Amino acid sequence: MTRREAGKAGREHVGPDHERRVGRDGNEILLSTDGTRRYRGPSPKAAAYGKRGQPYTRTGVQANFETGQNLGDPNPGHQNVDANVHVDVID
Repeated sequence: MTRREAGKAGREHVGPDHERRVGRDGNEILLSTDGTRRYRGPSPKAAAYGKRGQPYTRTGVQANFETGQNLGDPNPGHQNVDANVHVDVID
């Protein structure tokens, strides 16, 4: 998936009238109005083994599509993530 495709899918994931934020890595974060869906734009993933984030990512860059409750709460302890899908992103 390209960055552009990931951004489009992220906007569709969170729905209309979403809130836009900036993550600590400078990546785009989109939050649904009800706080149950979040998109975290492409960001580098650290390597666990080998190069470029492998074995978790082949490109070293991923976007995240999350569902859960209270995903907009600034306190991570109050957030309840039910699903967090990681998608490799290519430039």
